[in-house]
Amino acid sequence: KAAAKHTDKVSSYQLAQLQTMAKQKGVDVAGIAQSLQLNNLQDITAAQWAQCMNSLRKRADA
Repeated sequence: KAAAKHTDKVSSYQLAQLQTMAKQKGVDVAGIAQSLQLNNLQDITAAQWAQCMNSLRKRADA
């Protein structure tokens, strides 16, 4: 399978992973979208998703 382009949208599974991790870490999902200047978290790109997941992984659980 070819590597995802950085502008590709993430899958619904990846989106759910991000939302679950954000909840575990006590991070507001709307805040994530806002910080990325997205109207909707569904508009997140693969590159942004990876960056968010890395940041969330480094945070302590809420």
